[in-house]
Amino acid sequence: MPPCLAVIVPCYNEAGTIEEILRRILARSEVAEVVVVDDGSTDDSWQRLQTWSGRDPRLRLLRHPHNRGKGAAIQTALPHLRAPFVLIQDADLEYDPADYPRLLQPLLEGRAEAVYGTRFGPGARARTPLWHRGGNWLLTRIARGLTGLPLTDEATGYKVFRRELLQSLTLQERGFGFCPEVTAKLARLGARVVEVPIHYQGRSRAEGKKIRWRDGLEAVRCLWRYSRPPRLPGSSQTPPSLPHAPAEETVSAAEPRRLPGWVWVLPALAYGWGLVWATGLVPEWGRWYSASPYYRQQVAAMLRGDLALSRDPADLRGDLCWSEGGVHQVWGLGVPLWRLPFELLARALGFTPFPDMLALAAAFVVAGWLLLSALGELLLPSGPGSSQKQAARASLRWWALGGLGACLLAFPPLLRQLRTNFEVYEEAVVYEYLLGLCLIAALLRLACCPTPARFWVLCGLAGYGMWIRPTLVFHGAAAVLAGMVGLWWGNAVAGGAAAPMVSGNCPGPAASGRRRWWGPVLIGATLYGLAGGGLYLANLLRFGGGFEFGHRLNIQPGIYGNMYSTRFDYPFQDEPFYRAAAELFGFLFLPKKPTYAFWLHSDAIPTLSPTPRWREVSNETYDFGYLAWVLAGWGAAGLCLWRLSRSRWRGCPAAAVAPTAAERSGQTPLGPHDSTASRPPGIRAEASAPGPGVPHVELGNAAPKSNLPSSPSETHNRSEKPATSRVISRAMGMLGIFSFLATAALAAFYLRVCVISTRYMMDFMPAFAGGMLAAALAGMQQLERTRRPGLWAGVSVALLAAWWTWDTTQGMKAGQRPRIRTWDQVQAEAARERRRPVRIPPEGAYHSPAEAAAAGMLQHGCGWHPATGELMPCVYIFVKDPVFLELDLEPNPQSPIPADPHGLRAKVGLEFLRLESVEPTPEGWRVRFAGPRKARYQRGIQPVFLATVPRAFVHQSANLPWRLVRVRWREPAPSP
Repeated sequence: MPPCLAVIVPCYNEAGTIEEILRRILARSEVAEVVVVDDGSTDDSWQRLQTWSGRDPRLRLLRHPHNRGKGAAIQTALPHLRAPFVLIQDADLEYDPADYPRLLQPLLEGRAEAVYGTRFGPGARARTPLWHRGGNWLLTRIARGLTGLPLTDEATGYKVFRRELLQSLTLQERGFGFCPEVTAKLARLGARVVEVPIHYQGRSRAEGKKIRWRDGLEAVRCLWRYSRPPRLPGSSQTPPSLPHAPAEETVSAAEPRRLPGWVWVLPALAYGWGLVWATGLVPEWGRWYSASPYYRQQVAAMLRGDLALSRDPADLRGDLCWSEGGVHQVWGLGVPLWRLPFELLARALGFTPFPDMLALAAAFVVAGWLLLSALGELLLPSGPGSSQKQAARASLRWWALGGLGACLLAFPPLLRQLRTNFEVYEEAVVYEYLLGLCLIAALLRLACCPTPARFWVLCGLAGYGMWIRPTLVFHGAAAVLAGMVGLWWGNAVAGGAAAPMVSGNCPGPAASGRRRWWGPVLIGATLYGLAGGGLYLANLLRFGGGFEFGHRLNIQPGIYGNMYSTRFDYPFQDEPFYRAAAELFGFLFLPKKPTYAFWLHSDAIPTLSPTPRWREVSNETYDFGYLAWVLAGWGAAGLCLWRLSRSRWRGCPAAAVAPTAAERSGQTPLGPHDSTASRPPGIRAEASAPGPGVPHVELGNAAPKSNLPSSPSETHNRSEKPATSRVISRAMGMLGIFSFLATAALAAFYLRVCVISTRYMMDFMPAFAGGMLAAALAGMQQLERTRRPGLWAGVSVALLAAWWTWDTTQGMKAGQRPRIRTWDQVQAEAARERRRPVRIPPEGAYHSPAEAAAAGMLQHGCGWHPATGELMPCVYIFVKDPVFLELDLEPNPQSPIPADPHGLRAKVGLEFLRLESVEPTPEGWRVRFAGPRKARYQRGIQPVFLATVPRAFVHQSANLPWRLVRVRWREPAPSP
């Protein structure tokens, strides 16, 4: 091999190895010149180098007066080089000059402009510590994500370049940042980079290795900096032509690929763990258990193979229910299912139970990662661009990603929930919002690349959501419908890859596309249906009804009107639409006065209806700003869908062509080769000229790749994404559909619901967040059309931060903190709870309220007054093996409520009992109901619910019409 290689040897304190490495280098016949730069060594490296002066005419010695860094040494040597190829050789003997021929071969054959010697690719032999190998792997993954070069070893010290290319890069980094800088700039120029396996013998720190962990962080900074678009005065920048490269392999302006999803893991971790700490959910180490034990108990029950928290009726507590022979919680199985793997891990490690708040933090991390990665895929440009306008637009996208991600992840209503007592009620709502963020992220990813796999993930998330909270049924169904629409408008799907629904370039519908659309949609709908079917079965096993979530069975001592409304009927169900809508609007958007548990109150909300309904105003919800923002999102989404509809159905011109890669990324063509004037109709731009594309890396001696298709049949790229603006428009449309449908369904559900609370209004958070995101994307598109989009983006984010700060503080209760416990505190509280044994009379009768209270199961607050026997509007008692239900009643003549015995109603569990007879007695009336018809209610302990007043008086709590003297449910057993 003729001499053609210039070797640069940076040297700093390498007195022990510098002479040996020079011997090995100068022994190579392919070496034309060697430039050694002593970088201010403090040992006798320079003295040893001077002994080599004059020994070989190929050797030149240079020196820095003080240490300036490896990059500075390379910059010093570059002007002195004349050979066509340049290699960087460390002076520490870690790299073997015997690999020079292998490194030069791709350059001599014209297959590359740069060659990297990989220490970790196939065929390489490297001895290096595990920590060093792991750090290199992580850095290489980051480099691949930022530059688009599928490298296996970015940090390798063996890099060979064409001299003109290296001298044209305008190197800036003085230290170890040379390697990431040159990698990023090569990718930006579209240079062809080849990797070949090499030999590597790593040193330890004791032997003089100079790389430290902070150099890894510096490398990430350099990759980030030099992968970003430069602010250049011109409209475009054409990369330099490379000599010694065939014409068909000239350098193109390479587009770095989008950031991979795992890049967002670190921000998501910081978000999840930082949020639980900042909001007081983990105030100190070891204090991370909720004061509400029910999710923990549900996980423990699942691990022992049971759905009931307990089979002992003495364990019944307020807001729990007794059904199907066990104690059950009513806040869903989705959160316990999420916690289940963590609990299994804790038990495997000997630590149980797993901390509640750490499981919640993990949910924050997952939701944060999904949302940030989806926003990154949607917003971040796939190419760096080179003009000032493109750089400004990229800056705008980064501002948008940061502002929108922070706003959604730290949604003010969410933060207000985290600053409450944070018991199981609030915890369920928080998990609901996190699942909603996951649905939004899945919609964004589906908009970016409409494939069946992504649609199925969306359907799976939607199906899981209904296990967390019943109202997520509405969000899940809305998300699935939005995904179906996005799939239709984007692409039909087949075989797991996106395929156009049309032939050629015409955007009109095709029958084959519709058929390809139906298959994945049916599979996704089946996944969603299977999740719903599983939930139906679980509800049937827990509560005796597939559509029952326990809210018609839970025991609420003291809240008798509430129980009446959920088990029987309520006056608000006939409320006129305009008054019901006005009240719901007030709960959502109007100022409120905190008021706990009221039926009628004129000061709590201005638009309250005069009709009785159990209400609670405990915190702020939303305001007119949210309303305007959401409406703007719906309007923008509707406009996008209308435009997509027009472009899809009106047909297309005969000469229409697909957008080029430059057009998709917003770049201008690099030269005459990218002109579309001579392109045949129906052929993509990538087929007619080597336009911008992702740079490729060849490994070993593989045949060179070309960015051009080899035949017209290869011109269609099935994984190709449409124009960025069209993707964002599709995302806006899908978000608008999701937000509108979910909001409409929730509004219809809560319009005349029997009980309402500001806490229930938090169910709107995912729907509102989706609408607000659609509006923000529309605003971002408008800002991109301004002259200074980066400036306006910064102003917009500043205004968003100011609004967020103000809104977050609204409704915060002074001094209220989450009720978080240590495990010792949890056990102490459990020990203090007195478990009263359950003693239901075997003769099948309660002869007084005191006897019922003594039986246990919270019957001391069942609505049967212990002193007077007065009955509340709704009464619950527990019976065993009921055959009938017989009530001995005494009317209260002082009550203004009519005492009509025929108006009494009774239920056992979910079954209404038939009224059999009403007979007068000396005290008043004896009312008898038939026994339950369903076998599940005929055996064991069963809850009985009584409605004692007409529904118009459901809110009354005094001077009620009935006193209960005795209740029987079966005949006494005969004496032996």
